[in-house]
Amino acid sequence: MADDIPSLRSLTLEREYDSEDYFDEDPLYILNNFYIPCLSNSVKYCRLAGFFSSSTFTAIADGLMNFVLHNGKMRLIASPHISSDDCEAILSGEKSESQVIDESLIREIFTNDNILSESSELLGWMIANDLLEIRLALMYNSENELMSSIDVDKLAIFHHKIGIFEDSEGNKVSFIGSINETLSAWTRNGESFDVFSSWIPGQNEYIEGHVKRFERYWEYGKHNRTVTISLPDAVKQKWLCNLPKSVEDLTMYQSRVNNPSFLKSSGPTAMEDREYQRNAVDKWVSQNYRGLFDMATGTGKTKTALIAVKRIVENKCGKVAIVIVCPYLHLTQMWEEEIINFGFNNYVIGHSQSPNWRESFERKVRLFKVNPDCFIFITTINTFCTDYVQKRINKISSDTLLIVDEVHRMGSEKYSKCLNDNIAYRLGLSATIDRFNDPVGTKHILQYFGERCITYTLEQALADKKLTPYKYHPIVCYFTDEEYRRIIDINKQIKQLQDFDPIKNVREIERLKVNGSRLIAKMDDKLDKLVKLMGKYKDESHMLIYCGATSIASLESEVNEETGNSEESERLIEYLANRLYDRYHLRLRTFTCADDVKSRKEIIDDFTNKHIQSILAIRCLDEGVNIPDIRYAFLLSSSEDPKEYIQRRGRVLRLSKGKSFAEIFDFLAFPMSFENNTFSAENKKTEFSIIMKELVRVNEFARLSINPEDSIELINRVAEIYGVSDIWGDLSGTGNRFNKTDNDA
Repeated sequence: MADDIPSLRSLTLEREYDSEDYFDEDPLYILNNFYIPCLSNSVKYCRLAGFFSSSTFTAIADGLMNFVLHNGKMRLIASPHISSDDCEAILSGEKSESQVIDESLIREIFTNDNILSESSELLGWMIANDLLEIRLALMYNSENELMSSIDVDKLAIFHHKIGIFEDSEGNKVSFIGSINETLSAWTRNGESFDVFSSWIPGQNEYIEGHVKRFERYWEYGKHNRTVTISLPDAVKQKWLCNLPKSVEDLTMYQSRVNNPSFLKSSGPTAMEDREYQRNAVDKWVSQNYRGLFDMATGTGKTKTALIAVKRIVENKCGKVAIVIVCPYLHLTQMWEEEIINFGFNNYVIGHSQSPNWRESFERKVRLFKVNPDCFIFITTINTFCTDYVQKRINKISSDTLLIVDEVHRMGSEKYSKCLNDNIAYRLGLSATIDRFNDPVGTKHILQYFGERCITYTLEQALADKKLTPYKYHPIVCYFTDEEYRRIIDINKQIKQLQDFDPIKNVREIERLKVNGSRLIAKMDDKLDKLVKLMGKYKDESHMLIYCGATSIASLESEVNEETGNSEESERLIEYLANRLYDRYHLRLRTFTCADDVKSRKEIIDDFTNKHIQSILAIRCLDEGVNIPDIRYAFLLSSSEDPKEYIQRRGRVLRLSKGKSFAEIFDFLAFPMSFENNTFSAENKKTEFSIIMKELVRVNEFARLSINPEDSIELINRVAEIYGVSDIWGDLSGTGNRFNKTDNDA
């Protein structure tokens, strides 16, 4: 085999490498012109580094495979990444030193930077076959306490890192400098190192000095402030799971990393897609990868989008970057779960609560410019609109697919400015693409993203049995005198502003609408009737209570776009939780965007397993969150915007085992005069207008329910009391609201 292995002497190497010399033109220059060629031509590689990451090996797949096929042997000494918190945990007795080391290594090697799992598989195979041996260098201070990586770096311990390549003829190449054995060091950081070749006169003595230094640290035991230990068994065993069975199987690693690097064979092709999803993607492709998926909540918008991603990646040979934009933080986590389940691994999540994402995103953009290889960037709408993200996406826009979840939000004046015309490929997703009372915003969405590739309505989904049938129960609730006075006053102010100058007063009008919505959300009668109704369901589970969605979608600035919360809605949700627990001892949890990922998962798991009976939620559950086990939904608040209540209904109708139908209880806001038939001629139109806003929703919910009788009876009763000649025509957008006699009055 030795005759088949190229010699290190055949390489043209520079005496010194400095990444600053090549970074702007080719950030992979040092990898491709030094590291990979040297490794490909070697049978031994000894490395003394400050830090190590398996992500390095995703970038040197060709060289590493050649090294393995040559039966090359690698020895590596590196330090685990020990944080200050880790050191404090040891000092406080919370964790043992060995536990901290194990956790640190597993965190760095297997989960850092969303590394491809194949790189860990390859290293595990090398360990199992005695081709790789790793030892750890731990640093201790004068008091014999384990030092954090930050302190080690400050003291410049291991500042000079060494690497030694050796070929089958005994030729050696060594390098010494600042560079660690991490992907960022080889591709992004400002690093420099000197190179020595054994066949060049005067350089071999330097190489021998490097070999001696390496061997000194390789020996177990203490070396001044450094202690060398073997790789912990816990880490080694994790590495040895699910290994390739042979060298032939191992070659699949190389092809998976290179073609394209993030798409696993067990991903999208293993999924059973539906005909309407395939047809939607086909049309999107035919429209030059542009269009809209207008699909009812619960019918698979996300999966259809990922089928589209798979298609464009295959058609473009992996040379496409994917940018996914979500309205809220928690939806970025939902997308992360979906892309992992779908087999996509090369991704970055970037938002205000994601640490160090800028570095990863910056690196992937730079690498993509040099060697286009698909990656996914998942972010929030606010982060997407920052100058930082916009400038970087613009660098690769001609090869970028932009996917916007809940795309109706992009029609607003604020967000539509962030839609880059240079982005080549576009896909918008929503169950409610048409913006409420905003034809201009809707037109902008259609012009930018293109035509609808599919319109899959809730009615179609119910008929196709893709969603659960449901019963709908409208519950009439009445304003108190004070509540009614306040709502009438708000409506009068809105009318005055609209009559004077609706464009100039748009912000004030929207603020008043928000105040009215907040008032309706916390009506005394609504809260009392909910508590009373829950007495009938106190032994049930899988219940969802929507309360305090106290904003109107058109006033996006009134609610935190990354959390979906408002202070008032938080107070209302806590009040209700306490009241229901005190009355019935219901096992319940609140669900807000303030909950972290772990808490949110615990809540959903407890809900699914009936450890809790009910979730109290606010606006953050309107879009994206998938909890199919919901059987009962109680709606305390709904705005006039169909988007909100359509999203909420869809949230309840997702299919789940053992769920034959769902039930929706809708708490309506009516004037007291409806109950006692005491309205005055002066207030008749105002009161009827309030009721009609509620009946539009009642009509929409009832028409697809399996029990429309109660709703029909309520609507007919309203028509009788207020003397409306064609209330059904009015609800469908036609007909006169009042007959001639009433209008004359």
